[in-house]
Amino acid sequence: MKNITRNQAVEMIQGLSAGTIYSVTFTKKDGTERMINSIKGTGLGINGNGKRYNDEEKGLISVLDMQLRAQGVKPEMCWRTVSKDTIKEIKVNKEMFVVC
Repeated sequence: MKNITRNQAVEMIQGLSAGTIYSVTFTKKDGTERMINSIKGTGLGINGNGKRYNDEEKGLISVLDMQLRAQGVKPEMCWRTVSKDTIKEIKVNKEMFVVC
C-alpha cells in the first residue's frame, strides 16, 4: 500500500492504458463511501451526443461501473462520475494506493 496525493491519484487514473481494470473508492454526495470497479478507455455505451457539462470544469472523472454492467444494465446507464476531491483509494494491478 502506497500513499499518494489527490493530484497523483487523478493523474494515475487519467494516465491508465486502455483496457486497464481498476477500482476507485470515494465518498458520494450523500456522504456514503462507494467502491467502483471500472475499465479505462472503453467507449461502451457512448452515443456521441456528449454531456451537458464538462467533467474537468466540475472536478469529476467519468468511470464505467463494471458491476452494473455485469448485472445486465444497458451500457449507457453504467457510467458514473467520481468527484476528484473525494477519492480515497485506487487499486491498479493488485496494488493499493491511499490518497492522503
